[in-house]
Amino acid sequence: MKLSIQGLCCISLITLVLTVGCNSPAANTGGTAGANSTASTVTVIEQKIKADSKMAGADIKVTEQGGNIVLEGTVKSPDQKDTATSIVVAAQKEKKQQQGVVDNTLVAESGAPQGGK
Repeated sequence: MKLSIQGLCCISLITLVLTVGCNSPAANTGGTAGANSTASTVTVIEQKIKADSKMAGADIKVTEQGGNIVLEGTVKSPDQKDTATSIVVAAQKEKKQQQGVVDNTLVAESGAPQGGK
């Protein structure tokens, strides 16, 4: 079987397009394309959580892991949990970054007995 130069160029072009297309950010994230979250995003989110009066009493640690924002700690209510997630998504939108958060926060039980009794 003899391939012409045009045939080889066509095969090379198709291979290149498939290789580049499969490595694009949108193909790998399964979500909106954009830059990964960074340490500066973490700082912005921490500041917004502290400044939000609805987040009073929440104890949240914000980190970046592999381009994703992770929330850990405790909140006083499910509403605070939702607000924290909303703050993350809003900050990511402002910075034109991929949107998403791993929310590992726990809602603290109010009125729970202290000291294991």
